Amino acid sequence: MAVPVAALVYFTLPSGRPAAEGAVSTANIRQVRDIGARRCQQCHMAMPKFSGLAGAPLGIGFDSREQVLEYAGRMYEMTAITRTMPPDNGTQITEDERQIIAQWIARLQYFLDKESPAVGQ
Repeated sequence: MAVPVAALVYFTLPSGRPAAEGAVSTANIRQVRDIGARRCQQCHMAMPKFSGLAGAPLGIGFDSREQVLEYAGRMYEMTAITRTMPPDNGTQITEDERQIIAQWIARLQYFLDKESPAVGQ
């Protein structure tokens, strides 16, 4: 069961670790999708590149902007909090990239709280 974005942000931010340069105020979905393309999509896509997978694990794919938004809380939980993704850090996600994801989730939550149309920006 995925943890709601609001609960994750409320109970875990700030992390106490420094954010990537400029990440606090500027982290956006384009950055997160770029990180996902490099660090997550080998497995988490409709047609995974990782050998032995017929589809995205647990059905969690990041093929579209909508999927990134749908699974944002789970992405945050697994990359920034428990740090279990990627497994054994097989794609070498950096600390800065983890912080960009965390900061984007915080920004996303801020816009959700404000009921702003800018949620996905």
